[in-house]
Amino acid sequence: MNQIRELTLKKVFLSVLLISIPILLWKLDSIIMALKA
Repeated sequence: MNQIRELTLKKVFLSVLLISIPILLWKLDSIIMALKA
């Protein structure tokens, strides 16, 4: 039971990372563009 919960937590964590990384990169990119302009 505990192993299954750990696996689902890892899957959730990985999917959150996969979703948040592009958003963070996009925000960084827009900040850099704003600083250059």
